[in-house]
Amino acid sequence: MALAPAAAVEANPPRAPTTLVVQGVPVEANEESVKCDIKKIPGVSLRRLADCDSARVITFPSANDISVIRFEIAPDSPEINQGRRAELRDMFDAANGQEVWYRFSTLVPRDFPSASPHRVVLAQWHEQMPLGAPHRRPPLAHRLIDGVFTVTLWNDPVYEASEGRGDGIVLFRDPDYALGAFYDYVYRIVWSPEQNGSVIGWRREKTCAFLDAGCKSGPWARFIRYEGPIGYRVAEGYYFKFGVYTVHPLAAKMTIYHRAYLRGPTGAAVGATKTFFRPPF
Repeated sequence: MALAPAAAVEANPPRAPTTLVVQGVPVEANEESVKCDIKKIPGVSLRRLADCDSARVITFPSANDISVIRFEIAPDSPEINQGRRAELRDMFDAANGQEVWYRFSTLVPRDFPSASPHRVVLAQWHEQMPLGAPHRRPPLAHRLIDGVFTVTLWNDPVYEASEGRGDGIVLFRDPDYALGAFYDYVYRIVWSPEQNGSVIGWRREKTCAFLDAGCKSGPWARFIRYEGPIGYRVAEGYYFKFGVYTVHPLAAKMTIYHRAYLRGPTGAAVGATKTFFRPPF
C-alpha cells in the first residue's frame, strides 16, 4: 500500500487561483485547508491540526498541478498534546520485525525564523504503546536544532541509560542544510528492538524558485546506514507523522512545506527503483 495525502484533494473541485507569496515570490496557486475544506483524507489522521491554517494544500497550475502541504504553527497556536504542532499522521502501524519503505520531501523556507534558538520536529516515527503505558521518545525523527538538520534514533538501551533525556543516537547532522531547497528522502526501515533492526536512508537536494520548471535535482546519496536496535520491545507498532512540531516557546510563526509522502513494503512501492536502492545496501 502507498499513501499520498495530497492526492486526496483531487476529488474536490479546485478553487479559483489566488496569488500567494512563497519565499518572497508571488505565485499563482490554488489553496485549500486540510482541516476545514478537505476535512477527511483516507488513512490519515487530522487530529494534530489546531485550526484551518495549520495545514493547507497548495497546488501550482503553472507547475503541472504539483501540490505541496504548507504546515504552520505560531506563538499563539493552541497546544495539542503538550506542544504546538501541525502534523498529519499516517494511520498505518508497522510491527516489530517488519520492513517498511517511506518516501517524502521537505522544504524549510528561506524566511524561516532562525535568528533565535529553536528545536523543531519536521517528521517523526512514533511508537504505539500498549494502553496505559507511557510514551517514550520517537524511535526516529527529523529535527531542526538551531538551524542544524539532525536525524535522531532511540531504542531501549539508550532510553534506559539516559532516562529519556537528550537526543538519543544522532545518526546524521547537516550544518550546511539549505533553506529554500526541497530535500527528497527515501528510507528502508526494519523495525526491531533487537540487533536485526536497520535504518538505511537516501536523500537528494532540489534547488528551484519553488517547484517551477527549472528545478534541478542533485544526485541521490545514502546518508544514513545504521544496523542495530530501533524502537522498543514493549511497543505495539510504529507510525509516521510529518509537519512541524515543538514543545519550546516560539519567537515567531514557523512554516514548513512537505510533499509526495509514500509508504510501502518495498522500494518499488515508493518509486525507489534505481540500482542503488537495491541490496546489497
